[in-house]
Amino acid sequence: MQTITTRSTNERIIRNGLVTLMLLGYSGWSFYDGYIGYPEDNLRHARGELPPEFQAGATINPAITKAAIPQIKRGQQLRDAEAKLGPPAWKGKASDEFNKAVWFGPGGTLILRFNDVEIIISDMLWKDHKHIEKDLFIQKLMGIGTGALGLYALARVLVMLFARVKLSDAGLTMASGRLIPFDAMTGWDPADYRDKGRITLTYQTDGREGAYVLDDYKLAAFKPMVAEICARKGFANPLDEPEGSATAPSSDAPASEPRS
Repeated sequence: MQTITTRSTNERIIRNGLVTLMLLGYSGWSFYDGYIGYPEDNLRHARGELPPEFQAGATINPAITKAAIPQIKRGQQLRDAEAKLGPPAWKGKASDEFNKAVWFGPGGTLILRFNDVEIIISDMLWKDHKHIEKDLFIQKLMGIGTGALGLYALARVLVMLFARVKLSDAGLTMASGRLIPFDAMTGWDPADYRDKGRITLTYQTDGREGAYVLDDYKLAAFKPMVAEICARKGFANPLDEPEGSATAPSSDAPASEPRS
């Protein structure tokens, strides 16, 4: 006989490929929002803390987070705070009474007030941004979750593209490489074919019974394989049955034998 080698159907590959693209795309978008999009949107809204002429040059310091910033106390030198926090986005005269130094973090703004000799005169003031740090964390978490699902889906698509099922004179070789010889094939149950497009092939090797499902959604050469197995084993071919007819299973073994 001519060897029949097949992979998954194009329909299955395309459908799973679209799901993969959606998952990976959503993952990338979530990471973008968590690391870039939300922080940049926050910065646009937070620049009002600065005089207009300094707003365009303001940047975000990723190290400035509510949980990670070191405690800065009243009475300390501003230079000590700058050594711990890094240079502020801006510092200067805020009113006739005090000056202020401003740091922009991804999810909030830190403000320290100081006097003319750069002694800190107030406790740290933290202002949450439009997208708080929890929002950024959720976006990153969603990126990880959907990214993991996307990679799993991608692995499945690659299997569909490269895994092969083969029917030859030796028998049926599964995608895993396991061979079911024709002599080992014991039963043919097409009961699910009309509704689900699946036919169950039962077999017995080394005294153990097994079952392999041929699915017209998963095997591009489903029909030629079914026809060849039917011809070699004498099973009734459900593809030849008229629509709506009841197709009884044909088997070389007693129908009452259990299937694994």
